[in-house]
Amino acid sequence: MIITTFATTLLDDETAFSARETLGLSSSSDVQFNNLNLRNELSASIIRGTFDGSLILNVENNTDNIIPAFSIVYSQGLNENGSINIDLSDCSISAYMPSIGITTSDIEVGAASRILCYGLLNGLDTSLYNLNDSIYVGSSGIFTNSRSNAIEASIQKIGNVISVSTDGSILFSFLGGIEEPSQSSINIADLEAQLNISSVNNSIVYAVALG
Repeated sequence: MIITTFATTLLDDETAFSARETLGLSSSSDVQFNNLNLRNELSASIIRGTFDGSLILNVENNTDNIIPAFSIVYSQGLNENGSINIDLSDCSISAYMPSIGITTSDIEVGAASRILCYGLLNGLDTSLYNLNDSIYVGSSGIFTNSRSNAIEASIQKIGNVISVSTDGSILFSFLGGIEEPSQSSINIADLEAQLNISSVNNSIVYAVALG
């Protein structure tokens, strides 16, 4: 059974029981909410099932520039209105990570809006990608299918390509956070340049002590 108008929040198991009783459902019946608009915290002793929909966050642009549509953003903290102040993410600057969502429209300076933190986003140009490509946070608020090998980069996978087209789709999820660094992600050329070392066949020959 699909319930579309019963309630805006499900506070606890007692409320869930009352909902079933009001609707004439048995205690074992599943209640599915479509377009659930949470104005308060969602909590319950036990929450079971699958999620089919989108997660949206209320945000504000308190920067000095318009934040364009389809930009990857990070949180600068809550403001007095309870919404999140955002700015453009950048994988090469740790202070601008992790990202929390993608804008779906231009956000004017000082304006309130919403961002997508989980869900399918259509109308994107994915013509240069391949089906099922992993999508990562890039620089200056862009997303990319190229996983950075730079030493200082924060690697955050944020989605997968669902359809390849000039009007394509990407399933975004900003719930995973930043990946732990691994040896396989180290770029030898970057390592040489930043640490002043020399190598032969990817084996370090000598290093100049730093500090």
